Amino acid sequence: MLGIVEAMEEQIRIGSRKGLELERERDALDLVFWAFVFLPILLFVLEGGLVGISSMTDILSSANRAIALIATSLLMIHLLLVARIGWVEKVLGLDGATARHKRLGKPIVYLFFAHLVISVTHYSLVSGSNIVSGLVDLNLNYWQIGLATIGFVLMIVVAYTSAISVRKRFSYEIWYFIHLASYVAVLLAIPHQFAFGTDFLAQPWLATFYLGLYLFVFASVIWFKLALPIVQSRGLRIQKIVPDLNNTTSVYIDGPGLKGIPYEAGQFFMLRVLTPKLWHQSHPFSVSSSPGEQSLRFTIGSRGDFTSVIPNLKPGTRVIIEGPYGIFSQKTRTKRKMLMIAAGIGVAPVRSLARSVISEPGDVTVLYRVNDKNDAALLEELRDICDQRQHNLVVLDGERFNQSWLPGLSELPDHSRLLELAPHALESDIYVCGPAVWSKSVEQTLKKLNVNKNQIHLEEFAW
Repeated sequence: MLGIVEAMEEQIRIGSRKGLELERERDALDLVFWAFVFLPILLFVLEGGLVGISSMTDILSSANRAIALIATSLLMIHLLLVARIGWVEKVLGLDGATARHKRLGKPIVYLFFAHLVISVTHYSLVSGSNIVSGLVDLNLNYWQIGLATIGFVLMIVVAYTSAISVRKRFSYEIWYFIHLASYVAVLLAIPHQFAFGTDFLAQPWLATFYLGLYLFVFASVIWFKLALPIVQSRGLRIQKIVPDLNNTTSVYIDGPGLKGIPYEAGQFFMLRVLTPKLWHQSHPFSVSSSPGEQSLRFTIGSRGDFTSVIPNLKPGTRVIIEGPYGIFSQKTRTKRKMLMIAAGIGVAPVRSLARSVISEPGDVTVLYRVNDKNDAALLEELRDICDQRQHNLVVLDGERFNQSWLPGLSELPDHSRLLELAPHALESDIYVCGPAVWSKSVEQTLKKLNVNKNQIHLEEFAW
């Protein structure tokens, strides 16, 4: 038995040491990001930013300069987190990068609001005008400030539509295009920084630092989100469209460029279909095929405007794929045993993982939650894979009751039922993929079992 474990460690490097290295990678990336914030502030202080303060206008001026530096740095980090930069994705994954991006949203808006209020107050004190007159004068007499104010308004719109209660009112397509305004907001704010920013004007190195940061961020966005997908998708077309159970459709993609796109089982791509009505949209879909299979396959449920037209796509249609993304893969695996829990179309990446995972017989348990086993997408494929690989497959069929993510009625709590279904859950890496609310319910069950958070790998099927 020891020889088997040692062989697995050589192939995929499981163990606590790997887990520690993954944590160190995340900490190192966070440290780099925070250095973007603290370095300008440190240099601001060393250059005398807090020296010679003797009046209210001096206090407002120094505070405003510090706030502007912090807000600008955080905004650049905010954009980098969703620029789809390869090395950021490999460390944080979709969920980690998105979570950090969301946490920064409100503080950035508050800081820029404070920057606006203090700027107007300072101007009013110096000019002897009231606040309203100062705001009007600044925007009408200095076009750079007028553009920055428009940019701030756009930022507020983006932040407002990001709230969960508001976001649910919009389709993915509308929400996506609203968020493109965040890039416009940044561009509109740049001129006033170089025209009126005291630190930018007095310290060329600081202006050079931020100019380089701006160029890096926008170059990353253009390359990773626009240019690279086009380059790597050379000749990619829809090979065939195959309807599946539970109102799902499998889309097979092939072409000359596919061989140059390495991906891991469990990852996802942003798919753009080049038809007159769909070319401007890209949507995230997990891969249901595995590396080594001839075609790249997405199994897509009909859940909205875009997905509802998937069954009508024609073979030969050109596509662009952006990615691969995500760390819902063996990259984050540290345990010998694995537990995969899927529901709905969340079975797609689980099917991919189950086929490709490095394991010995009995090491992998798959729980597939369905409403009706006779109408469950990819179930027969999953059964064949589990039979061939000697994984343990449990199909959880039936209705749910009392907010449980498991089917049927039971006197036992969900965490006790889970241990009956998967006795080795506490010693396993646990991969969960399904609808957001259902996945959160599974996560709460795992927390009641005191499962280490680093053992839980979530791929929420939501935007």
